[in-house]
Amino acid sequence: MSTLEGHMGQVMKVVMEKIFLSNDAPPEIGLLLHGPSNLCFRVHYQLGFIVQDGASQKITFGLKGDSGSNFCLKCCNQIVFLAEGEEGLENAVLRATTKKDLVLASDDDALNSFDRLAARKAVCTPAEFQDWQQATGWSFSTHGILSSAALRPWLRPVTQYQHDYMHGMCSNGCLNIGIYLVLEHLTSIGLQSWRSMSDYCKAWTLPAVCNKVCDLPSLFTPSKVESYRKAFKVKITASEVLCLYPIVKHYVESMVRQGAGSHATTAFLKLCKMMDLLVATQHGVVTGQQLDKAAEETLHFFKLANWDAFCIKKFHWLLHYGDSLSYHHLLLPVWTMERKHKDVTTIATRVQNLNFFEDTLYTEVLSQQLHNLVAAQKLEFALEKNSEAPKQLQEFLKQHLGISGQDIFANKVLVLSAGNSVSQGDVVLVQGTAAWDAAQILVNFSFAGAAFILASQCALVSYDSICGNATWTEDAGIIMVPAKDVLVSVTYTRSRAGLVTLIPHHLR
Repeated sequence: MSTLEGHMGQVMKVVMEKIFLSNDAPPEIGLLLHGPSNLCFRVHYQLGFIVQDGASQKITFGLKGDSGSNFCLKCCNQIVFLAEGEEGLENAVLRATTKKDLVLASDDDALNSFDRLAARKAVCTPAEFQDWQQATGWSFSTHGILSSAALRPWLRPVTQYQHDYMHGMCSNGCLNIGIYLVLEHLTSIGLQSWRSMSDYCKAWTLPAVCNKVCDLPSLFTPSKVESYRKAFKVKITASEVLCLYPIVKHYVESMVRQGAGSHATTAFLKLCKMMDLLVATQHGVVTGQQLDKAAEETLHFFKLANWDAFCIKKFHWLLHYGDSLSYHHLLLPVWTMERKHKDVTTIATRVQNLNFFEDTLYTEVLSQQLHNLVAAQKLEFALEKNSEAPKQLQEFLKQHLGISGQDIFANKVLVLSAGNSVSQGDVVLVQGTAAWDAAQILVNFSFAGAAFILASQCALVSYDSICGNATWTEDAGIIMVPAKDVLVSVTYTRSRAGLVTLIPHHLR
């Protein structure tokens, strides 16, 4: 790509022209699809937004991003300059902390800005033009997407640019910095937060599906803590951040109840609330206004805590997640897209046909994805794999529930309708008489084509809807729950007060 003018932007331009300027299926006329029973469907399409991660977003649109003086495509007034003695634009401090501080750009503003820069190309010296690119934040190319006159009717750069909150919050993002800052702060006031965090994480049990993601206690060895202090952030993966931040949040809340509250702890808890809301957007229970409010509160307390110097450009993204949610009605992070690289690599290493390597790889990946889609449709509320049920389980079902037959199966993993899974040993929330109850799965089984769990029921002792945790007593009896009533597996710990579970935001 580095040999092409415009890099990936030129490739994306060609791809988009093939889609939106197609003679075979132009968007206005649509694409005729033939369904079952002689039904026909005509599909019309337009460009919604481009799903990308990290730097590829700016490369596609031809932006300088963080290295430009005008670093934000969605704003007209977010221009940063270095303070005296600072080196590197990444050290420039952001000063906008509320929505009203922003002069939001429109799609026409962005297109007109690009066109004005294009006009200067013919009248400026190369050095002068470089300065204009730096000032405006564009990386100009005559082969870029915005230089294509034919694509202009389809392009709305501001609304089609959606910040990815996975990278913004968890991949060298705001939470990586926030976790470091709050643990460093608590250590500075005399607590052994860094030293005790490894043992604290050992007390918590993640859902089984997360066990392959990370070993949380190992993230806080002395050598790693030292590297975090040198980097001013916890250098862990996005998936590790997703598993870790609710536990650190609970720890900080415990310290606050013991008198360690401050602007610093409030700033971190506000950042966690922002992440809670972002994760909950997929459930349709969060509005753009809620995200805007949470973003403003986070940035406000970061400033009160004197942490504004740590606010890299990704903290500015907080003020734009609400825009995208309000306009597109969803935020689409790239957790699973990062994992898709592994799917391609797995197939690529087995391909022996090097004369047609690309076509062979494309065909194999596409075939595997189609197979996965078909398999997923069959796995709604079902065991991941039908294995013969142990005799002990069969005897229990026959004796206590009157269930018998040849079609009784069992498996450690149960797949739910949303595609997520729960496993034997997980503590899960299930549909209850009120909002939900808790239980620990003893076994997943199915009979007559329907899936169920046998679980040890828990009895609610207390629930804190603000902090998002519930305390339970265990062994309240054995219950059988239909798979459709299983909501989610949760992170939990056992304390003197009982079983403590962390409740996802959308269920609070």
